[in-house]
Amino acid sequence: MGSSDAERPWPREGFVAVVGAEAQEHVFLAVGLIGRLPECSLLRALGSTQWMAGEPVRDALAELIEVASDADERLAVTQALELVEFAIGTGTGVAVVPPPCDC
Repeated sequence: MGSSDAERPWPREGFVAVVGAEAQEHVFLAVGLIGRLPECSLLRALGSTQWMAGEPVRDALAELIEVASDADERLAVTQALELVEFAIGTGTGVAVVPPPCDC
């Protein structure tokens, strides 16, 4: 039996989730952290879920770790990078899930 959308921990208010395709592992990145790179459209905090190849997301996360201001933010970005590297190694992708929108 598969898990329902109601059982998934994402989307989460105030966070963008990076979700792996295979094991359904995920990492939450704070919207405020992502907002420090306004030109970073891959890790956007608005819109719908996007499944994509890992390389562009890896590049965006590498930029994001440079603006992380504390150990918790750096840890979250590092964990997201590990998830993306796994996806690249297995030839799968990741999803970027924005927070819920009451639009």
